[in-house]
Amino acid sequence: MDDQEVTGIDIGPFGGLFGDGVDIGILNEIVADPYSNYSYKDLAELTGFTHNPVKRAVTNLVRIGLLENISKDRQHPLFRVRRSSKRLLALTLLSYGVIDDRDGTGCFDIAIDNYTSTQWTSMTRTSSWKFEEAELARSYSADRGFIERAIGKRPSEPGIRGELA
Repeated sequence: MDDQEVTGIDIGPFGGLFGDGVDIGILNEIVADPYSNYSYKDLAELTGFTHNPVKRAVTNLVRIGLLENISKDRQHPLFRVRRSSKRLLALTLLSYGVIDDRDGTGCFDIAIDNYTSTQWTSMTRTSSWKFEEAELARSYSADRGFIERAIGKRPSEPGIRGELA
């Protein structure tokens, strides 16, 4: 039995963990489509909330760094998702985890493997290691071990334990 059958309502990509307020409604939309630009009107229509609560929620999301204002028009601002935000990444991974719990798709494991292999590849491309980069690699290695234990498998990449070339 899935979460929707238990509650009888659509609980969104976060599995009902955060409630159903305007902030969560907007987060649902920007995590589902982080490549679009959004106006207050767009977000009000997408979430079903009125303009003032949407404006307050967007102001908060700009303050914490999930959205950025890309418009010079103060009357009709336009917002873009900060796709480089680690918070966005965490929320996206959480939504994949909810899908896996509900449907058993394996998309969370795929996303973790993809993210960690991309991060590792970009780190190993550097030809000369500075002290800060070596510290980052050691930190990354510890995080990678945690992720490996969490998902119960080990990626097939060589040098994954953090050895420096």
